[in-house]
Amino acid sequence: MNTHKNILAALTVSALINSLSFATDSQPAAGPTDDSDAGVPAPRQGDINGDGMVNIDDVWLVIEAWGDYAYRPRADIFPAQGDNRVDGLDLFMVISNWGA
Repeated sequence: MNTHKNILAALTVSALINSLSFATDSQPAAGPTDDSDAGVPAPRQGDINGDGMVNIDDVWLVIEAWGDYAYRPRADIFPAQGDNRVDGLDLFMVISNWGA
């Protein structure tokens, strides 16, 4: 049953991504940096894997952790303090920050 949920989530994500206008995955995100780290980009909301970009890799991490209630996974990004599950709110945060 989880496989069906993951497939449905992937199809939903694909449809949402196709409707967005965004930077390509190969382009680094533009934005402010944290001056205390001398050129190291500040963390971006939705950047789950910490590569400095919000892209398909982050979406896949949310999908892989979808419905996880056993512990607070790193994909549990919304609300900010977490709610111990990965769901549509977390996916929305990644998609709404796509390309950032």
